[in-house]
Amino acid sequence: MDGFTFVQISDSHIGFNKEANPDPNATLQAALDRITKLQKQPAMVLHTGDVTHLSKPAEFDTAAEILKTVKQDIHYVPGEHDVIGDDGKQFFERFAPKQKTGGWYSFDQGGVHLSGWSTC
Repeated sequence: MDGFTFVQISDSHIGFNKEANPDPNATLQAALDRITKLQKQPAMVLHTGDVTHLSKPAEFDTAAEILKTVKQDIHYVPGEHDVIGDDGKQFFERFAPKQKTGGWYSFDQGGVHLSGWSTC
């Protein structure tokens, strides 16, 4: 039996531009490139928050553009940086349109029941 696998990524912080990570776009792309090169491709990707740094429309646009290269389904849970100023409205519209802001959701994947919880 091959088993069920997934990849978890987090803290993309698209829009950040300080010394710790001066090019988060390239950092996220490098992580996605590593997923593509895995010998066994995961069933899905789970992004566990802080897709953006300051919840700005341009940051969400950039993140969506980079993440559209992922071939697997991506499931998102917002981080505090994804809900600044609008309680997550932009985040949920772009990355989880079927979900309600500020809540949780669950889904089935590969015979496993998973749930995503936001503490924001």
